[in-house]
Amino acid sequence: IHNTPTFGNIFHSFFKPHPNVQKQIDSVSKELGLVKDEYTVVHCRVRHPKAYPMGEKFRDVFVANADKTGLPFEGRFHELAVGIASRAIKCAAETLQYDVENHPIYFMSDSSDLVSYMAFNLTDSEYTSKNPRWFQTEGSANVTAKELVSKYNVVGRDQSIVNAHIDKNKGRPSEAYYATFVDLFLGINAKCVSFGIGYYAAFAAKISGTKCKVRYARELWGELNKEVSTITAPTCSLPL
Repeated sequence: IHNTPTFGNIFHSFFKPHPNVQKQIDSVSKELGLVKDEYTVVHCRVRHPKAYPMGEKFRDVFVANADKTGLPFEGRFHELAVGIASRAIKCAAETLQYDVENHPIYFMSDSSDLVSYMAFNLTDSEYTSKNPRWFQTEGSANVTAKELVSKYNVVGRDQSIVNAHIDKNKGRPSEAYYATFVDLFLGINAKCVSFGIGYYAAFAAKISGTKCKVRYARELWGELNKEVSTITAPTCSLPL
């Protein structure tokens, strides 16, 4: 049943959003102008250990522990995360068979800091004016990201409620996990999906059955996730 409409049909037969979750899905969709099958989702899993060489650390924090402890959005991690986000958006805009430029790009990530940066900070003149050195070097991660969000309608939901990792952030109140399901269903409702490391957005594409999808990154080490191996999607050929 992989890569057939049956997969999505079975999912929707067993799972429906709780009314409180559906309310948030509807609210975000309305606020950001996300019409079903008329927007693109870009997902960046920047705290996944297989997105980096084995044993990678940022400021003495192992990436393998990041889902529990988080990672400071600064220094080298900031540069790499923003670079990953830029590539994900470029791969969506330049390779998907869809008029991405004239429709919203819903940006979601396991890093709330990255969502805030890409969807809010980069278009905030007050924010950018306080960090002028970040935007002085042509071709840098920050300059490239700023150019992309100026060209495309990159949007994101308010990050006051973060995406809690269900496996690594156990024991929280049920409403603490709402945002994770909000983004999943917004991914399901998208026309196109740009995904990389991890299975979150790929899973959404598998449920929706969309043919409009691209993989912009692959895991750097270890065995390929068996579920991800069932996803058929072209790999983005843009240079790293």
